[in-house]
Amino acid sequence: MPVKLIIFDNFGVICHEAAPFWFPKYFSAEDSVRIKNDIVTKGDLGEISAEEMYKTISDMIDNAETPQQIEDSWFELAQRNPEMIELIRETRKKYKTALLSNAVEGLLERIYTERELDELFDFRAISYIEHIAKPDEKFYRLLLDRANVKPEEAVFIDDNPANIRAAQALGIKGIVFTDCEGLKKELSLLG
Repeated sequence: MPVKLIIFDNFGVICHEAAPFWFPKYFSAEDSVRIKNDIVTKGDLGEISAEEMYKTISDMIDNAETPQQIEDSWFELAQRNPEMIELIRETRKKYKTALLSNAVEGLLERIYTERELDELFDFRAISYIEHIAKPDEKFYRLLLDRANVKPEEAVFIDDNPANIRAAQALGIKGIVFTDCEGLKKELSLLG
């Protein structure tokens, strides 16, 4: 079945990840995982506001950074990869494109304008808006339904192998992102 939809993750694919670089400044590896799985996941799911999430983390580091400083730090770390932006623009000339991202409220809005998102993606599903996050299969299904494509008509690109495995379990072709050049090769192999 021909590919109709290319789905991109944001953090770790189009933009740099922020949390893996920020957390080691203040937390052990074990505490970082626990906080990300507990507090950041609640922010990603929209169960707590971004403000509450940053405040909770700030309190855990005895206010070494204010909630606003944490948000600003994460934004500064989450720099866009211009080569990936160009690849998405080129891809959109032949295929539908989509953004499927776990994100806390406000961060994507600082990285992209609404117009840029509309220019890059035909469809979007953002975790804090939908209250579902990767690797939950409902998140992938929601986007496929929105785009009106079957799983085997979609390709999903993410830097997290667990998210790729979840997509593949539904029949979506998956590509683990390492760099833009590698991605171009993988996409060309899919035709």
